Amino acid sequence: MLAELVNRLRLSHGDNLHHELSWPICSRLRVQADLLGGLAGESGLEELVHFTQVLTELTTLGQDEPENIPPSWSGAMVRLADFLDEMLKGLDAGDSPTTWLADPQWERLTNWFANLDTPFIVMDEMEEILLRWQNVWCDGALDSGNEADIQERWLRLREFGDALFRSSDEQTDSSLLQWKGFTP
Repeated sequence: MLAELVNRLRLSHGDNLHHELSWPICSRLRVQADLLGGLAGESGLEELVHFTQVLTELTTLGQDEPENIPPSWSGAMVRLADFLDEMLKGLDAGDSPTTWLADPQWERLTNWFANLDTPFIVMDEMEEILLRWQNVWCDGALDSGNEADIQERWLRLREFGDALFRSSDEQTDSSLLQWKGFTP
């Protein structure tokens, strides 16, 4: 999946028109790719070996031709670098690479890259926001006023989502992408 995205970027030849943009995250990812490459070779995991090769290609492209990487990729690349930091710490502490490749966060990252520059990225962003909310607020007790306000806002958001993503058979007035019926 990451390899397919790198191929698309190589073929785009600077269509993104942000030549002045630099990608310092590529340097960080390149170091991580080099470290993982050595570990991947030792582990014999083909998936990890292939991933590090593609990551090296992506970082080389980002450093040599930054205009070929869309700005919309920035958040995904930072998330990937953060995950790889944790993965490398875990591997250094003795974790197996297969444990990290089975991590749900790894799956979310691969989905994120697969969905970049598609309408599906919104779902990944919403999932990320809900997970962050869960990690911060779910163990705490909210006062009843705040809880009622949150429930009311959630119902409004659900209404919006249900209206926005209802099947095209149910939509009579316009297409999904042109619908403007929700006002927060």
